[in-house]
Amino acid sequence: MKTEVASAIAELERAFPDARVETTEDGQGGAYFLLEGIDLIPRRAESDSRRGFLSG
Repeated sequence: MKTEVASAIAELERAFPDARVETTEDGQGGAYFLLEGIDLIPRRAESDSRRGFLSG
């Protein structure tokens, strides 16, 4: 995993301390990651969200 990608994931973990962050390396220096238990829009009825991304 590229240093920049690992740093970005660590930054997400700091920004969302109550969230669960799952990562899987993509084999090309990037990573797939899921953030679970984040509140993206506090006023919505669904308070928990799950989002996935690919960083590379």
